[in-house]
Amino acid sequence: MLQADVGIETTQKILKKINVNLTLAELSDEGRLKKELRTILVDLLAGCDKPILAIGSENPAVILVVGVNGVGKTTTAVNLATALSITGKSCLVIDLDPQGNASTGFAITSEQRKPGSYEVLINKVDIIDCIRPTEVSGLGIVPSRVALANAEKELIGEQGNEFMLKNAIESLPDNYNAIIIDCPPGIGFLTTNALVASDGVLIPLQCEFYALEGLSQILRVIKKIKSELNSKLNLDGILLTMYDPRNKLSFQVEEDVREVMGSVVYKTIIPRNIK
Repeated sequence: MLQADVGIETTQKILKKINVNLTLAELSDEGRLKKELRTILVDLLAGCDKPILAIGSENPAVILVVGVNGVGKTTTAVNLATALSITGKSCLVIDLDPQGNASTGFAITSEQRKPGSYEVLINKVDIIDCIRPTEVSGLGIVPSRVALANAEKELIGEQGNEFMLKNAIESLPDNYNAIIIDCPPGIGFLTTNALVASDGVLIPLQCEFYALEGLSQILRVIKKIKSELNSKLNLDGILLTMYDPRNKLSFQVEEDVREVMGSVVYKTIIPRNIK
């Protein structure tokens, strides 16, 4: 019936969206399936315009860069913050990954990483006292270190621990145009804190075989956080990374992701070889 109404191509697009957005259990729930179908049809009719964060508005835009390991997540966060700062925006990077790669990228030594994001969450140190300057004008960073990996264990049972980063960010003066959060791969305590504190999510997506499967998991978490903990959270965009034009798989992944996600996928593509 659906195919007869909207055609084969649109039906295929709708089915792909349903498979991305719903779990197997939800697919067997008729009411849930109908609700999702209505949402998809409304999006298709509206043109699925990509949301854009208002960087430079009165309040800073808090952008979370999230994804699985090895997709260029930290590289994206570092370069985005640097590019915004070079264009005259005042930016802050919050390194929420215990590996501390963003801190390393801005040449923050191990001696300069305390206090940092660990102290903000565990010891309730004011976040403004943890900001380190970088060599980029107008760009600061709250550094991270390995101790942050124990944060979840140390905060078990503490009421409202999902809002710790959000509360810390809200205490900052309004002199930043953008706050970029680099979080660890996977969805855990630290990433949940980052999602609760953010306005928008940027997802770097490697052009590989399991790209859509990983993306669907992240989108479900974003939807859950938006409905339960942070109603203003939106998907700002998907950035295709490690694209190899010589590889047919890269082309197929790009085609599939653009077909399913529409204009939320950035036109800019990051190639595997940047020479």
